[in-house]
Amino acid sequence: MPAVFNSKYWRYACFLSLLLLTGCNGPERTEAVQPSIFPVRWADSIGMEFALIPAGKFSMYLDGGIYPEAGAFPVTLSKSFYIGRSLVTKGMLKLYQAEVGGHDPELGLEPEARDRGWDKAEFPLSPDFSKYTFGPGTEYQADGVTWTIANDFCRWLSKKEGRTYRLPTEAEWEYAINGGSAHWPWFSGMRGSRGNWGYYAEYAEMCPFYGLFYPDCEPANPYGIYPPGQEWVQDRYANLSIKPVTDPTGPSMLTADENKRVVRLGGLGRGSAQSSDHYGGFRVVCVIDDHFGHLAPIPARQAPAERPIRKLTSLDVECGPGCSLKMLKVPAGTFMMGRPKPEYGWGTKEWPQTQVTIPHDYWLGCCAVTQAQFRAVTGLSPSWFKGDDHPAECVIYSEILKFVSALTQRERETGRLPKDEEYRLPTEAEWEYACRAGTDTLYSFGDDPADLPFYEVVDVADGTHPVATKRPNPWGFYDMEGNVLELTCELFGPYPGKPSVDPFKRGTSWNGYLFWVAARGGAWCMGPNASRTTFRRGINFNSRCHFIGFRLARGQIVPPLSLHY
Repeated sequence: MPAVFNSKYWRYACFLSLLLLTGCNGPERTEAVQPSIFPVRWADSIGMEFALIPAGKFSMYLDGGIYPEAGAFPVTLSKSFYIGRSLVTKGMLKLYQAEVGGHDPELGLEPEARDRGWDKAEFPLSPDFSKYTFGPGTEYQADGVTWTIANDFCRWLSKKEGRTYRLPTEAEWEYAINGGSAHWPWFSGMRGSRGNWGYYAEYAEMCPFYGLFYPDCEPANPYGIYPPGQEWVQDRYANLSIKPVTDPTGPSMLTADENKRVVRLGGLGRGSAQSSDHYGGFRVVCVIDDHFGHLAPIPARQAPAERPIRKLTSLDVECGPGCSLKMLKVPAGTFMMGRPKPEYGWGTKEWPQTQVTIPHDYWLGCCAVTQAQFRAVTGLSPSWFKGDDHPAECVIYSEILKFVSALTQRERETGRLPKDEEYRLPTEAEWEYACRAGTDTLYSFGDDPADLPFYEVVDVADGTHPVATKRPNPWGFYDMEGNVLELTCELFGPYPGKPSVDPFKRGTSWNGYLFWVAARGGAWCMGPNASRTTFRRGINFNSRCHFIGFRLARGQIVPPLSLHY
């Protein structure tokens, strides 16, 4: 059966090859060979997306190796392979069960009582929220799967597709999950790391299901793999050897219990369970062998019709000699902030939906602040991905304050900025109001995430792109739902749930988020859920990350947050 992949990924293959060979624009890498002519990413007939993992060498940590100090041993993977970018979903398992017959209630594939009424639950959820372990929808990852079912699923898919699918070996899993990096975790080798920006804990807390979150709201690793869960692998369980090894598949039946299999617990955590235990989820490997066949590209998705763009008054702000920043004037107005109905991708911190009035017109950057603009004002050049017309990223809150303060002082001295206005970061309400641009859909362009590539830089392999290369939203703003996350001037705190006038949430935050700034929009290394207009997350004010930038606002004076440890 023909496989499906996007032709746009061919250009990423060249980038990834260079990245793996040179270590440019990525974490320090272990030895790796150049990928083959096969595409970097593709999807099979049931919609499972795969990423190419090139052959290479890495250091695998010892038994239970949560800490590198436990030791490591060299592993060589001599063949490239494909692995699922995310875990197998409930919808995919339902296809399998529909064709092979049988039913396993522990998989949570049926609309059981525990899945009903979750959208009417109180948030934050009461202590019995563990009943929502299984997300009520086919898009969510399957949990509580036995090793036997996972293995049978792979055999079914192999027969259906005419290719060889199987569970990954433990070595393949660890190599792919860590993105081929010589460090654990993969991002720790990057300049400034990414800081404390809200890895698993925040997203688990935002989801209305215990132990589940939306994987594409986390940054994918350099191979395009989204974060792991509790996952079965192929190997039988035994203590790991410290000897160098090539293409390990685990111990034989003579040295290990046939029914005791390895479960990777996310990251370097390692455990075991009986193959009949309802223990976790799994992802699938597609073997590049004689059965792999030719991946024929399909015609590119037809571009959606162009939409009318409301023409707003514009202003060019001088940043330096030959360098200006275009801003658009947003009219005052009232809108509903947040999202009322739980759906796939919905987070509890988008609730309760709140009517917000923006009492004054304000100005907002047409694009995120670029590296050239940031350097012209501050003299700083912290970005990981270099390019004058690329968004400035790897900037921390104090550096952004330096940018807006210098611009405010300069423009006041020239008489171009009234005394009752300033340059600053937007409030959350200002950001969402401009992003929605009068719409009430999941994205500013509609509800279909398949149209995202025409409007936003999301889920790509080659880093940030120059600003304003995609279509704008209905008010003429570019890249608000992609390229880089954008910081606001407010803490990551709750919505009031009652009619409010902006700014209304300056000093409010949830417990545990005292130093966390609200950030909005999607990013180049994240997927569709992170790009929804209402999705929020908190960023530690001192985080320096390669997918976080900002957009300039000008309006009424809003005192800056006092953030320090």
